[in-house]
Amino acid sequence: MVTEDILLFTIKYLKLFILFFLIKYNMSKTIILDCPQSKAIQVNNNGDYKVVINDVNTKLTNGSTLSVKNAFIDTTSVQQDKIVIDENIDLVFNIGKYAKNYEITDKNYFTADAASKPDGRNYLLCNYFSTGPDPGGGFSDLYEYVEKLNFAIDAAGLQVWGGTHWTFEYLDMSTGAKLNKSFPIPEFVPGSSVDNYTIKNLKIGIVKGSLQSLTKKGTKNTEFTGADFGKVPATKQMVNAIIEPLTVPLDAGVYDPAQLALTITTALSNNNADKEFTTLIDSKFLGLTDNLVANYVLVNDDASQAYDYTTSGKNYYIGASQVELLFNPESSQFYWNFLHFPYYDAGTGTNISVGYLADASGTNFVAGVNCGVFFSHLGAFKRGSTTEIFDFWTAKLGFDITSEGLCPNINKLQGKNITGIGDCEVATVDLTISTNITNGFAGLDTVVKKGTTVYQEPTIPFDSTIGELTDPIYAETSISSLGLASSHLLLEVTANFQNDLRTSETKKTNIASIISRYYGYENFTSDEGETIVFQHQGEDVFLKEIGIRILNPDFTLANVGDKNHIYLQIQQ
Repeated sequence: MVTEDILLFTIKYLKLFILFFLIKYNMSKTIILDCPQSKAIQVNNNGDYKVVINDVNTKLTNGSTLSVKNAFIDTTSVQQDKIVIDENIDLVFNIGKYAKNYEITDKNYFTADAASKPDGRNYLLCNYFSTGPDPGGGFSDLYEYVEKLNFAIDAAGLQVWGGTHWTFEYLDMSTGAKLNKSFPIPEFVPGSSVDNYTIKNLKIGIVKGSLQSLTKKGTKNTEFTGADFGKVPATKQMVNAIIEPLTVPLDAGVYDPAQLALTITTALSNNNADKEFTTLIDSKFLGLTDNLVANYVLVNDDASQAYDYTTSGKNYYIGASQVELLFNPESSQFYWNFLHFPYYDAGTGTNISVGYLADASGTNFVAGVNCGVFFSHLGAFKRGSTTEIFDFWTAKLGFDITSEGLCPNINKLQGKNITGIGDCEVATVDLTISTNITNGFAGLDTVVKKGTTVYQEPTIPFDSTIGELTDPIYAETSISSLGLASSHLLLEVTANFQNDLRTSETKKTNIASIISRYYGYENFTSDEGETIVFQHQGEDVFLKEIGIRILNPDFTLANVGDKNHIYLQIQQ
């Protein structure tokens, strides 16, 4: 009996000790929540889904914490052939036109000797006008030049800054059209002793006071601090490129690349001419010379020659009869296949050809196009906005849209005599095949003169049929490598989870984990290290639905597969 009493006494006091220990040290309870995409009740896109917690007793109590236990992100290459556009956007194009000078007739040459022409060069479509008169003989009250753009660090401290693009909007000096232009800002790192950056020698003619910065202040620690403007002489004769703006809506969705290319091609190739044909052509890409302003002119790239068609009384096409964006699945690259009006053989005028021609002096050249278009700017905005920029052409399609790539600069040459008046300022552009313009392909077979004698040596001029082969413009980057350039991913959890992730531009709630891409195995990236812990205060909150989103560092939806698996942990 003594032994039994001792045992009961021991058990009694052991219970009291355990109760005291639990009270004193607040022993916690751990709950693991399984949140795989495969069990989601709603999947908006891969990496954007919602799961339901069936246990009605799952709750956050006062003082309990919610954190990410593990995250396994499906970064499989299967999804690299899909392009995620996670919101409705508007694509923006600034379009210029040019013509290939290969016909000697039906032209009114403004300068030089017409007898030695054509020269086979590309001629930029321009108009000319005077900025005056000004009775005071001073500078124009209507126009000005953007000469420089100035940038600085937006925040104190040694931070990496730059490595971004800054976009501006303005009214074009000669046409009054609202145009956009982007400028790259190089990346500077701590210790570089660089605290400002200036883009110089721009010479962009604008309607006075119309320059507006569209990029948000503080982008990648960079701040736009202002522009330097130059004065335009009041009586100056200007020859300016005719650049037309176009906006095309693109809906949010997960696109197959070929489907996305077709969607854009269809929109750009559309002829909006009305059904009664009062207007034969209604497109920013193709026009007729009769519909141009009376004072238009076509100018070559060094402003040594210019012409128009006004004396002939004939109507000519100007621009691109075909606009085609395609996707190459072998290289995973987008490319512009057609941005031109093809050259057709002289015999029937029906076959797309390459012409081997000669000017009046006997100099030979190749004509692969009649005329065509180029882009002086490509951009995108969130639908309905003119200031919220969406990185589409580079981040999604891989194109280099700088002046060294797809979007050439419009240059200014002084002291020219293009329009019969001395000291003109003339716009020129450097157009390069497969960099910023497309062209009919002049391959080996095109040097074979087809006819009754297959082995006949060609004479100049002659036309060679090549079908629809072109010299296209390929995107600089394959989409298979896009979306993998960032060092990490963000995990957003919507479940009474209210942390703040703050950047130089914005504040983002609900970020639960920052996931390094370093910890990867085969096609998966896993969450390693500390997560962001949320501690609940107040009344109990029951968890029923949990939203999961896997984001890029810029908060756009990441391009991931469908085998994502997230484990959350509640510590009570």
